Amino acid sequence: MNPHLTPASMAHRMELAAEVAELGIFVRDEDRIGGEWNAQMYRLFRLDPAQGLPSQAQWLALVHPDDRERMTRSRELILSQDAGFVEHEYRVQFSDGEVRWMSQRARRETIEGRNVLFGITADVTARVLNEQALRQAHERAALSARSVGMGVWEWDSANGISIWDDAMFRLRGMEPRPQVPDDDELLSLIHPDDRDAVAARLSAASRLLGPSACDFRVIWPDGTVRWLASRSMPLAVVDGNPTRCIGVNWDITDHIEAESAQRAKLLSDRESHAKTELLARISHELRTPLHAVLGFAQLLQHEFEDPTARPRTRIDPIVAAGQHLLALINDLLDLSNLQVSATSLRTQPVSVAEVVAEALLFVEGPARASRVTTRLESLEGVVDCDRARLRQVLINLLTNAIKYNREGGEAAVHSIVGQDHVTLVVQDNGLGVSPEQIASMFEPLNRLGREHSGVDGTGIGLTLVKVLVGHMGGQLRVSSEPGSGTRFEVDLPRSMGPAVIEPTAQAAQHVTASGTDSRRSRLLYIEDNPVNALLVQELVNSHTLLDIVIEETGTLGVARARQMRPELVLIDMQLPDFDGFEVLRQLKADPETAKLTCVALSANALPAYIARAMAAGFDDYWTKPIDFSEFLGALEQLFPNAVHLTPLQ
Repeated sequence: MNPHLTPASMAHRMELAAEVAELGIFVRDEDRIGGEWNAQMYRLFRLDPAQGLPSQAQWLALVHPDDRERMTRSRELILSQDAGFVEHEYRVQFSDGEVRWMSQRARRETIEGRNVLFGITADVTARVLNEQALRQAHERAALSARSVGMGVWEWDSANGISIWDDAMFRLRGMEPRPQVPDDDELLSLIHPDDRDAVAARLSAASRLLGPSACDFRVIWPDGTVRWLASRSMPLAVVDGNPTRCIGVNWDITDHIEAESAQRAKLLSDRESHAKTELLARISHELRTPLHAVLGFAQLLQHEFEDPTARPRTRIDPIVAAGQHLLALINDLLDLSNLQVSATSLRTQPVSVAEVVAEALLFVEGPARASRVTTRLESLEGVVDCDRARLRQVLINLLTNAIKYNREGGEAAVHSIVGQDHVTLVVQDNGLGVSPEQIASMFEPLNRLGREHSGVDGTGIGLTLVKVLVGHMGGQLRVSSEPGSGTRFEVDLPRSMGPAVIEPTAQAAQHVTASGTDSRRSRLLYIEDNPVNALLVQELVNSHTLLDIVIEETGTLGVARARQMRPELVLIDMQLPDFDGFEVLRQLKADPETAKLTCVALSANALPAYIARAMAAGFDDYWTKPIDFSEFLGALEQLFPNAVHLTPLQ
């Protein structure tokens, strides 16, 4: 012992050290029921030293009710042990409700045959609360990771030990196990195409002092391929090298597949748009010169009405060849429509009788040429459909019934009204087909062996019919026997509302009402192609009492419309200064021309383009090359007293 340190000075220094460390020191003589607390013990339990040492019961009353039984057992354990310390943490609850955490370490000593307890007590509230917060944060992080299927791993380069949580195994289709896969097994779990890239990434990550990221595929034991994302970060760095890293993995398969699907859709949309633009350009470029060829050929046909006249025998083949070329162009457009979407259809209540009558106008000429009679039976009912598409379906079915019939044959149409649908029946008594041919009847470009029959066709019509009927929510059935004809049945949803009036009928009503005065009706044609303009001018001057004025640009056309207020404006859709949509917009924006009847006359016959024009506000859309009979028939509807029709052979 230091000779300068007396027992009294040693005790004083121990007391100072206890105060600096905020340690409470207690001694309790269990046999004599006495003892001693230092000043810090009284401060820890908020007791007055003047009141003296609290009894065991008084001290126990300060212990949190939930910890009293445990601390009683702790005291019994200390008294029962001959040596060694017993350490416990417990709570103290004060009269104001505050709770503090205490850490106690005590042991029993036998002094002169008596049991004496020695111990220390410290307030560890701050540490306990920090540990609780850390534990709760860890639990929240673990819960969040589990909820999103995230796996967590750690790696210690000093001892080469890796730690995986259960999710890391499940992300690879494996059951959790104590042993983390070694490097060889780990690489074997990665998709062969990604192994080199992942190995290079891992090698680079082991030298990086910042975050690292990579995405890769894994192959599950059952062969399933999944995409995983990996992100890691060093936690400890020694001499510029990471020695401990932590990282996470999570499944991004759905995200990758969604991105892939989105890219595929964008590519498909671009290809579809490019295809549409190409078809529009081809259609326009082919139809524009064909418009002049067919148009002037038909004018010459009309001048030489005698079909046996020498000039007429030379003109008729020109018209036939032009019409055949036009049919091929139409088939090209129909082929593009095989991919038409149901969302692009304009569904409305349509009168069956009206749309059948419209379809018959398109097949009257071929029926006369083939000497096939068209017969209409009962045509009742209103259906929910796209009017133009249903007309196209009927035209295709009637065209087939006429082309593949016999001379003197018949093509009949009737409807059957059911409770929730209407059935349109197109039946002929022509050549018919076998059951084997019916099975492949709707395949594109399959003409069922009729390629060399002399009948024009491309094998697209029936394919388009099936697609359109399906998109309109209908069903298509066919029955046939060789030599006995063919029967097509089209079921369409029945509409309970009134049929919508065709826009051309509304336009006719408007023109008739606005042109009841004694002056001649006027037609404005906005067209930059002089050949097209001349053809329409010749046709109008030869067969109508209409006054026609032609302007070559959109600007001049709009100005002329404001000046003359024509009963009808025919608008070419491609003009030198701006397109037909802008012409229509300017006319509709001016109150003086807003109610003019505007009809698009264009070589662009794509259905999507036509639908766009109708949606923009055109009263109708007529395509080039114009068919004289149809063109004059449409003018007759608009101007009943101004058109003098004569048969066009």
